[in-house]
Amino acid sequence: MARILAIISLYGLVFSLTLLPNLEGKESTLLENGAHRRRTERDVNTPAKIACQVSAWGQWSTCQPCVGHRYRSRNIVQFGQFGGRTCRDVLSDEEACPISGNCEAPPVNCGSNFQCDN
Repeated sequence: MARILAIISLYGLVFSLTLLPNLEGKESTLLENGAHRRRTERDVNTPAKIACQVSAWGQWSTCQPCVGHRYRSRNIVQFGQFGGRTCRDVLSDEEACPISGNCEAPPVNCGSNFQCDN
């Protein structure tokens, strides 16, 4: 008896669903609880949209003592394709850091005939 009631309830649920067309040629399914579930349609030979994805930020570089800045970057993992979100994310970042230590260029050793070793 319980099994028959479950089947009848399921049968009622199936018939309580209503398909509502929207303006974009997609369908929206109205569920019994009032929520909508959306389904999009596309041609079989049309690839799905692929959105741009970027990696997480890398570690900050060490502070450049003469410049007073440090840097970090990230990479594009997936380029946007087929109408998906294009890559407009910032890929490099810099911030100020305290200038510390000596900011002199290292000495250059010019050997014989004024040819530098480094």
